[in-house]
Amino acid sequence: MKKLTAFVLTVLLLLQAVPFAALAEEPVTEAVPQATAAAADAAVVASGTAGDNVTWVLTDDGVITFSGSGEMNHYSDGSFLSPNNRPAPWWDYKDQITTVVINEGITSIGSHAFVGHSSLTSVSLPDGLETIWSMAFENTSLRSLVLPSGVTAIYGYAFSGCYMLETVQFPDTLTYIDEAAFRNCSRLKELCFPSSLTTLRPGAFVNCSGLTHVTIPASVRSIYSQVFNGCSSLTDICFGHDYDDELVFQTDDTRYPAFGGVSGLVTTVGVSDKNNINPAIAGYDWEASGRIVNWYSVKAPEITGQPQDASVEEKSAVTFSVTATGADLKYAWEYQESGSSSWTTVGTDGTSSSYTLKPTAQQDGWKYRCRVYNSWGSTTSDSAVLTVIPLPTEPVFKSQSLLLSGQIGLNFFLYLPEIPGVDYSSSYMEFTVGKNPNVQRADFDPSFTNSAGTRYGFTCYVTTVEAADTVTATFHYGSGKTVSKEYSVDRYIGYFEEHTDQFNEKTIYLIERLATHCYCCQWYLSYVNGWTMGVEHAEMEHSYGGIHDYNAILDAVEPLKFDKQLGTSKVTKASYKLHLDSTTTVDVFLTVPAGTALTATARFNGKTYSAEKLSDTRYMVRIPGFSAHQLGDMVTISGNAGGAFTVRVCPFSYARSVLARQDSSEIRAQYCMMVMYEFYEAVLAYRA
Repeated sequence: MKKLTAFVLTVLLLLQAVPFAALAEEPVTEAVPQATAAAADAAVVASGTAGDNVTWVLTDDGVITFSGSGEMNHYSDGSFLSPNNRPAPWWDYKDQITTVVINEGITSIGSHAFVGHSSLTSVSLPDGLETIWSMAFENTSLRSLVLPSGVTAIYGYAFSGCYMLETVQFPDTLTYIDEAAFRNCSRLKELCFPSSLTTLRPGAFVNCSGLTHVTIPASVRSIYSQVFNGCSSLTDICFGHDYDDELVFQTDDTRYPAFGGVSGLVTTVGVSDKNNINPAIAGYDWEASGRIVNWYSVKAPEITGQPQDASVEEKSAVTFSVTATGADLKYAWEYQESGSSSWTTVGTDGTSSSYTLKPTAQQDGWKYRCRVYNSWGSTTSDSAVLTVIPLPTEPVFKSQSLLLSGQIGLNFFLYLPEIPGVDYSSSYMEFTVGKNPNVQRADFDPSFTNSAGTRYGFTCYVTTVEAADTVTATFHYGSGKTVSKEYSVDRYIGYFEEHTDQFNEKTIYLIERLATHCYCCQWYLSYVNGWTMGVEHAEMEHSYGGIHDYNAILDAVEPLKFDKQLGTSKVTKASYKLHLDSTTTVDVFLTVPAGTALTATARFNGKTYSAEKLSDTRYMVRIPGFSAHQLGDMVTISGNAGGAFTVRVCPFSYARSVLARQDSSEIRAQYCMMVMYEFYEAVLAYRA
């Protein structure tokens, strides 16, 4: 590049990169495989049998794992013993057990199996489990509970006294919840029962004092006394029953109603049609004790936005989404393998209207759909087809981004597959910039990757006048192999212009200011140096004008004027230059009488810069490396030349000088300074 003869400007970009293609990948939502054996590094504490075909192993990490098939034995609570009333064989270890894992094949959990295990905080249950018997988990410290598909019945007191339990997810196979099954679970907030449930026995959720919202599907035919007695925070109850649906409040004694102990708190009741309410619901004494009730209508889900076909590279994230209307919606995502007619539910929590995965090549052609449901109905979306593009077998350029390091430029990201005999540690990228080539080399850095560690980056630096110049990036690897990509900062800005919906407001403003700054530098320096626009350097195609409030910018830079305090020193003149290069550099020149010794230093960015002797009468202090947000940071030069002196300067000292002169012959320089200041402001706003 030609040596520049004018005062020139460079602003460094210290920004978060804006991706050319999406680099960040969402986490995968996948089914969690159940444990099949004790952790390899955990020691066995005890083991035994728990049924005719059921075994158990307890390890020193607090995990007790059950394997086998069929039913688990029934036990007592350990408070008294008899030949036919014995505690579980792991009872003596109950204070050590923190996690229960029930493996697939076991169909029931015996009564009193884990009663009183106060250290127990989590349980993993398998698909195919059918029954949880009475008091199985009573008085444990479970935090959450996911009941798997297959469970049909939960018997009396099964989870009674689980005071730490906050969430319960019921399966769509559950039909029966027995007496006091969840008594005193005071941290439960919401309950949404499945459309398979038919019976709520007496006191099933008695004294669940934190419960605020309950959804009861139309499948429930019998609600017994005290089901929600003592649920003192309950304010909202939704019923899925139409006018003709069977529903009976089985209360023999009016002293023990289904919703006793919540009088005065229930304020809303949801029904399928508030103008045609089921007689059993309408006939319930909601107004007892001055309770105020507002009726509202609820609807079955209706899908308004279908999942769309998607094409994605192997192991990259892809997301399917569905939108629907309705109350208390739940979502069950399903997939169908190629050549199969059956659908499999993925292991989501039921609350997400989207599903994200990172597919393998084997999932090419699979279909995905979502069943959306609530207590009033269910509907299934159209299926979307997934196309999986196999990963390349040779290095390939994947994306570009604006530079992160602080100088204007680009990051080039490549996918580097494992190739037998190829060691990428000796590979490198060669960059050739522009017609009068600015050639750079960047060695492979294994730490410079995207968040997933699948793409490796290399950085090319350019000056403002090179922003539109083509950067040819050539990756060298293996035995003389290469792969190339051409790009430019201006081309990236063109991409940005077509995809502004992908950027936030601060980023949009910043990129527009950067583009305008580069364009104005080209325009100004072409005039000063006698260049022809587009000849020495490719001409910027994208710029966005500016605000250019002359007086406001002059006021802002006025305190940044070049300040020289020469005192009694022999310095006869102090002046400065601002250089346009890949870094912003200020040169301060000091003139002294011949034979006068001068010393001077400046501290900036943790480094010390000393005066360099240019001739018998002239010295220079060079201060490089001003970042965009530092353009207004004054640097003090302290020195001695037959007496002490100080000089204070920053890049915007030049802007202040040009704008303050108000010389119409310097209109290009003034315009360039205003654009530079607006870019500086954009950087500060982005960093804030």
